Amino acid sequence: MVKGATMLRYTGNPFMDAALSALTAAAELTDVVEIDSDDLKSATERLKDVLLSDSALGIGVERSFNRGSLSQIFPNSKLVNPSVKDPKKAKEEYKKLLNGLLSKSMESGDKSCPICGQRFREGEQKVKADKFPLLRGISNFYPELSEGLEICPLCALSIQFFPFSVLRAGERGRLWFIHTQNARLAIAIAKRFGWEHFERLVASRQTLDFHGSWDTSGEGGAVLSLFFHLITEMPEHELSIFESPHPVTAYVFTNDNRIAYIRPIPVPNEILIFIGRLWHESSYALRRFHRELLTIPR
Repeated sequence: MVKGATMLRYTGNPFMDAALSALTAAAELTDVVEIDSDDLKSATERLKDVLLSDSALGIGVERSFNRGSLSQIFPNSKLVNPSVKDPKKAKEEYKKLLNGLLSKSMESGDKSCPICGQRFREGEQKVKADKFPLLRGISNFYPELSEGLEICPLCALSIQFFPFSVLRAGERGRLWFIHTQNARLAIAIAKRFGWEHFERLVASRQTLDFHGSWDTSGEGGAVLSLFFHLITEMPEHELSIFESPHPVTAYVFTNDNRIAYIRPIPVPNEILIFIGRLWHESSYALRRFHRELLTIPR
């Protein structure tokens, strides 16, 4: 792989695009097309540092993130498979999976990936819901009774970053994420409420869970609260992401084995523009908007 060559691009699949935004944030870049082989390796190491930490595995903390909240995204994955009860063995199995995908991610072949369109070797990687959210039988992406959807190793690796774009609607609410052509917005969310959130918890040896501490009502309130907290914490030079003409769709979902669920919440770009302009005109007015309309009084 030539240094600087483009490997990745957005696909239109909401789960994969959110994963790519989280991957871009992990690589500390501003555009997915900037990611090269070295960036992919460093981002994968960062992924291991979080998901294979004691906090994620449930060692020395109240509960296991991997066997709890994360299993709503990747049920029965290498990290939580009942056949691997020893956390140390689970770590080795997951490392083996990531390293194998990483080593094959630059290879080309004769088969076209149904997710990204890139060429790869046939028979490399077949996935179901444990490795890619909401892949379920004939009603979804692959034929019933098949062994799964065959995708390229690069997509199979990239989707592992998806949890870092996921939030929770309230402390015990549903999981959700955003999908938008405003890539800078998606990357900023993954950076602040994904990577920085999880790495802070790991560093302080706390129990992991998805970010969702805002005192607001319902999924719609969570979406608006996200934009409020994002704009109030961003450096001035990044605020232009709130001027984007692209709308946002928030997806509330679960990939639990017992029931798969997804519900879109369209967010017109006028809402982002309104929040951006209100912040520019009067930070007090925006904080009042958040306090009086979005925050649940205690």
